[in-house]
Amino acid sequence: MSKRVWLRCEISSGMFSTEFSVEIRTTDGHLLSFFLPKDSVRELNATLGEIEVELIDKGADFWFRSATPTNIRRAECSESS
Repeated sequence: MSKRVWLRCEISSGMFSTEFSVEIRTTDGHLLSFFLPKDSVRELNATLGEIEVELIDKGADFWFRSATPTNIRRAECSESS
């Protein structure tokens, strides 16, 4: 089963004015860091945003895949209610 959800992330200015630098901390402590176009990020405030991802149910775990084409590797994450 999979569904699209908004995943909370930390954001900052990207290398270009049209993008954000995005960071997500996984439940096992790994830091995922990448760039996304600004129109792919829902900006909540100056340092906090959300990105749309496909949440994939893996039994006891959840994985996510970016809804925006990018080079994000799959990572385990927790779904927040």
